Amino acid sequence: SVFLLENNIEADEQERKSYFDKIKRAVHNVTGLLNDFLSLGKLEEGKVKVAFSETEIKSFFQEFLQEIGSIKKAKQKIAFTYDGVACTVMTDQLLLKNILMSLLTNAIEYSSFDAEIELAVELKQDNLKIKVSDHGIGIPEEEQHQIFKRFYRGQNANNIEGTGLGLNIAKKYIRLLKGTIVITSQVNKGTTFDTNIPVVTLYILER
Repeated sequence: SVFLLENNIEADEQERKSYFDKIKRAVHNVTGLLNDFLSLGKLEEGKVKVAFSETEIKSFFQEFLQEIGSIKKAKQKIAFTYDGVACTVMTDQLLLKNILMSLLTNAIEYSSFDAEIELAVELKQDNLKIKVSDHGIGIPEEEQHQIFKRFYRGQNANNIEGTGLGLNIAKKYIRLLKGTIVITSQVNKGTTFDTNIPVVTLYILER
């Protein structure tokens, strides 16, 4: 893509955007690979500690979606819904961000170029519920119990880039936050990850 940008002076704006999108995704993939191995090493050595901080939860998700927007495929959309009051809670922003990055990157990679991905967030009674749903290739039922294992990748995902580390690491982070994650999936219909993480609500910003 870099070569084509440098040498194809007649490329129109749409072609140039396509090249830039491919470069961004390639950089993201390499960065993700390095981060996964670094995170795995820190987790195994017990160096990952939970660091709670005040977090305006609705704004946190909105800002995250702006950040991840650059790695979506050409016409993909992320539909975001938030159920609950806007408030400040105590949680670990870095761990939460890494969990979201893993789940949404997974949905992006296994969905078509024009698919809609849903991110539904619900905050009620000091429980943060995060649901990420896609309409992609899905996971065979007999393989679902293995999906969080290190380096495991579904048999129908051989032609899609990935290390098989993202979901394994995400589950470890969720456990550090005393949360849970459950998967439901059907082949060629999509996958949903339901995550519940306890938080401490400090104060309400708006009703």
